[in-house]
Amino acid sequence: MDDIRTLGRQSLQLFEQFIAGARSVITEEGLSAAGATAKIKEQQERLVHETREVLQTFRTKVTHKEQELKAILHPARQDLVEQAREALRKVYQIIEQLSMKDKMVHRWVEQSASALVADYQGALSDGDMTKIEVFESEAEQYLAEKGDLEATSKFLALRAESEDSQLSPDQKKAKADLTELERIKEQVAVVVALLASGAKAYGGLAPLDWRQEERYHLNHLDLLGVSVTLHREGYSPVPVSLTEISKGGLRVRASEKFFSGIVLTLSLKYPGVTEEAVSLNVEVEWCEQEQNEPGWYAVGLKIAEETGRSWLDLLPKIIEHFDAFQTILTSPFGTPP
Repeated sequence: MDDIRTLGRQSLQLFEQFIAGARSVITEEGLSAAGATAKIKEQQERLVHETREVLQTFRTKVTHKEQELKAILHPARQDLVEQAREALRKVYQIIEQLSMKDKMVHRWVEQSASALVADYQGALSDGDMTKIEVFESEAEQYLAEKGDLEATSKFLALRAESEDSQLSPDQKKAKADLTELERIKEQVAVVVALLASGAKAYGGLAPLDWRQEERYHLNHLDLLGVSVTLHREGYSPVPVSLTEISKGGLRVRASEKFFSGIVLTLSLKYPGVTEEAVSLNVEVEWCEQEQNEPGWYAVGLKIAEETGRSWLDLLPKIIEHFDAFQTILTSPFGTPP
C-alpha cells in the first residue's frame, strides 16, 4: 500500500509544482509576455508527461492490489458438487428464514423501536445466525417507519459491528485497505479533473458529435473516481464498472449475474460532471459471462423512459469530460488559440 499512497500523493505534488512554477514565471521581472507564455507552455508539457506516467503506474498497481484484496474478502468458489450442496443448504435456510421472518415481522409491527433493537442484541448474544440474518436484511425499514432515530442509529452500529466480526483478520485488513484505496483514488480523481479542465481550456480535443456515435467505449474510468452501483429493492447495492454508453443504455461489468427483464436503479457519481450521485431507472436486457473471467459478467442495461431525458442531458457531458481525460493520457495540451 505504501507505493500506492506515494503515487497518489505524487500526482498532487506534480500539480502543486506546476502552479508554483507558473506563479514564479508570472512574477519574474523583465520577462516578456511571449517569453512567459513559452515557459508556462514548457511546464505544462512536462506536467502532462510526468502525470501521465504516474497515472498509468498508479492504475496498474491499484488494479492489481484491488484484485488481491477482493480475493481475500471473497475467496474462490467451491467445486460444482460443493456448490450444489451449498445451494441445497441455502434452500432449507431460506424456508426456515421465511417462516421465522413472518413471525418476527408480525411482532415488530407491535413492538417499540427500542424493543426491536433489544431483540437484535439478544440474537447477537445467542449467536443465532438465522435470526441475525432476518434482522439485518429486514429490520431497518421497520425501524425507519417508527421514526426513532436513536434506535435506528444503534441498530446500524450493531449491524456494522456484526458484519465486521464475521471477517477473518486478513479480511478485516483487506477491507480497510480497500477503503483507503477508494480514498486515494478520489484524491487522484480531483487532480485528473483539474487537468481535464485545463485540457479543454487549451484545446486539442476532437469535436464532440455523440449523437452520431452509436456506442461510446470507456476505459480507465477508475482513475477519474467514477462510482457506479446497481440497486434492487431488498438487496444490497452492487458496485459495477462502466464500460460502454449510448443514447439508449449502458454496458457494465459486474461480479454478480442479473436476469433479463428485472428493473434496477443505477446510481452514477462522476467527479467533474455530477455534483452528487445521479439515479437512473434501468432494465437488464442481457447478461453474459465475461470470456476467460469466471465470476465476472457483462451486463446490458436499457435506460427507462422516465429517466431518459436526464440521461440524454448527462451523456454529452460524460463524453466531453472523458475525452479531455484521454487527451491527458495520450498527448500534451493543445496550443492555446
